[in-house]
Amino acid sequence: RKSFAQIVTSNPVGDVRSISAGYVKMLSQAKGYVYLQTPYFMPDESFLLALKSASMSGVDVRLMIPEHSDSVIADYAAMSYLGTLFSAGVKVYLYRGGVLHSKTVVCDDYLSSIGSTNLDFRSFFYNFEVSAFVYDKGVAQNVKECFLKDLQQCRQLTLNEYRQRSFFKRCAESFIKLFSPLL
Repeated sequence: RKSFAQIVTSNPVGDVRSISAGYVKMLSQAKGYVYLQTPYFMPDESFLLALKSASMSGVDVRLMIPEHSDSVIADYAAMSYLGTLFSAGVKVYLYRGGVLHSKTVVCDDYLSSIGSTNLDFRSFFYNFEVSAFVYDKGVAQNVKECFLKDLQQCRQLTLNEYRQRSFFKRCAESFIKLFSPLL
């Protein structure tokens, strides 16, 4: 079976952030769904806007992040970004099946991305990363099936639960969010 794959890199040198741009384009062209998995979620403003815009356009946007990663600070930072996603209709799932290391995006049964890129500032702007954007229905369906299988190890975070976080936790999240570009 032949597939078309585009290998995209990102690095701290130069102005172009190819992987981030690819994800933004994927989100802007989505018609049915986009499913995303990442161990760390600290998106830049353009990626956050693309997620919200896709969801507000009727696309089923689902984000899977770990309930607990290997970094409490990263967990707090990730939580600080979720409120704005809830208001746009993005569904957030917390993975409870151990370590979530998957870094995948799948869109509309035709395009998927698998690579080393987290959905965070560090991966988008500071690290040397690589992702394969694969334009193939079979590969996309396999990535989707893996996402749906992992979804069985998740619990959906609700807006009500999100709003009930303690005052201390919300303050800590907001403070840590200030340092997200450095984490």
